[in-house]
Amino acid sequence: TSFRISDMGPDGETGYAAINPSVAFNSETEEYLVVWEGDDNTSPLVDEELEVFGQYISVTGTEIGENDFRISDMGPDGDIGFLAFKPAAVYNSTENTFLAVWEGKDLSDIITEIEIYGQQLSSTPKAPADLSANEALLQVNLSWNQTTGRIEKFYVFRDETANATTLIDSVAGSSLNYSDTNVNEMTRYY
Repeated sequence: TSFRISDMGPDGETGYAAINPSVAFNSETEEYLVVWEGDDNTSPLVDEELEVFGQYISVTGTEIGENDFRISDMGPDGDIGFLAFKPAAVYNSTENTFLAVWEGKDLSDIITEIEIYGQQLSSTPKAPADLSANEALLQVNLSWNQTTGRIEKFYVFRDETANATTLIDSVAGSSLNYSDTNVNEMTRYY
């Protein structure tokens, strides 16, 4: 059964597209990274501003983490004169990272010059080994001491079932705590 991965632009508007997909597989965590060239108008982007986007997918076809996250950042936001296209993705099992590469035109390039760019991405974020949670009045406080590896962003998931798959927020990789104040009394969260 096929399933939709990307959602560039508003549904039903044919002026937006996702093309030239590439996929890499992490056999350790059994997840895919799908990347594509996309035309989206989600702020701060505008129509016809081509960038590279990605989505983590489980082996069951469920989206993991942030929906259609942006990987490239060619030129200033809102300027269609800079672009990213023809992406490819690979997985490095030694470092547990993905690498996305693409052709692109950026500010530092000569006006007609196309170069190759890349972005290293961590595998789907996992909870730090020393993660702790404490409850307070109508909030849950998370804290951790992440000291190894290059972490660009922590994703915060919460659900009322044991397999927490609802993304509620993300924080910078340099963060060591997070407070969730959107909780209900007498509710168990995972």
